[in-house]
Amino acid sequence: MPLKLKDSSLLKTEAFIGGKWRPAASGKTFDVKNPATGDRLAAVPKMGADESREAIDAAAKAFPEWAGLLAEKRAQILRQWFRKKYSSHHFLWRACTSAPKGTSASRQERWKCCASSVWP
Repeated sequence: MPLKLKDSSLLKTEAFIGGKWRPAASGKTFDVKNPATGDRLAAVPKMGADESREAIDAAAKAFPEWAGLLAEKRAQILRQWFRKKYSSHHFLWRACTSAPKGTSASRQERWKCCASSVWP
């Protein structure tokens, strides 16, 4: 069963580095699969050491501006991010709990584990 997002713009298949979405420099990707069914959900960039360094450098560069914001403003930004990330929580719920066997309680445990690993 294909999984659908209410807002398809939430599914990103590139890496966010320095304020921009981009593919791996090598052009390589790897599949993200539903662990319960093995269905392919998306292909994402297979980033290497150079992209990792770029991401670390971009985060270090952005940190002073973030740290300079008032706590109230940072809280507003984080609340907005929280609301957006959970606006399509049904997609992640189905991806994490679509195994045919298991009780409702075990599906809830898989959901908690999956959600915390994808969205800390």
